[in-house]
Amino acid sequence: MKNTKSIKLLKIGAFCLATAITLALIIFANLFLGNPASRLLAYNAGKKYISQSLPDADYRIEAVNYNWKAGGGYIVSLISDSQIDGDFKLSTDMLGRITYDYRYLVTNKSNTAYRVENEYDSAVNYVASHTELPFKPYAVWGRLMFREEIPADGHSKGITEDISVNELEVNKLYNVSDFGEKIGAVTIYLETGGDGITYDEAAEFLLRFREACDDFGVKFRSIGFTGEISFEGIKYEDICADGLTERIKEAEKSLNEYYSAIEK
Repeated sequence: MKNTKSIKLLKIGAFCLATAITLALIIFANLFLGNPASRLLAYNAGKKYISQSLPDADYRIEAVNYNWKAGGGYIVSLISDSQIDGDFKLSTDMLGRITYDYRYLVTNKSNTAYRVENEYDSAVNYVASHTELPFKPYAVWGRLMFREEIPADGHSKGITEDISVNELEVNKLYNVSDFGEKIGAVTIYLETGGDGITYDEAAEFLLRFREACDDFGVKFRSIGFTGEISFEGIKYEDICADGLTERIKEAEKSLNEYYSAIEK
């Protein structure tokens, strides 16, 4: 009799343990993977948003992904086949209620600025990767320093032009070199190893890089190095053989003084 009761208790215990493990797995999966019901609610929220807020546009839902980083909810990605700057996202909770609307990235032209800057960065990297340079940088970054990108209190990066993101036109195709000539800031990341590079070698690099940019039709307003020699703000027109090494040293000194000032 006692053995029968013990067996029953063991079965009940095993059932309870299995149930607890199953519930834990369901909760764990819901926390990190979401669930089909909530995903459907998010999808329907996206469809409703399109029909009510974008009835005359050619938007569609590209993807619905679980947003585990935000502790739950979904990210609904909306795309337009006719607008190169039109893509944006919606955030929803697990009940399909929209908690955040990122459409403002389209209307405030942030998407446009991001696209144009990426095109510029790609053009600068193309020049660097297709040019025989005195040494190979491990990274090259081409930025467009729109007015909104320049700190009110900070190092100028050698940009003297003043162009606002608000001046851009959504979905317009631009020749990014036109922007580069006015507000393009290039940063060369160095990792030469060994004995490093000298100021003369840095000057030689700048001369060759400027020449290559001219050949490819990719302009920049200023350039800087980050690494064993670090500086910012050497302007395009100042990259000439006469006195370039001294200008590099002065630019490095200026940047060091700036960092020293902000660390105090």
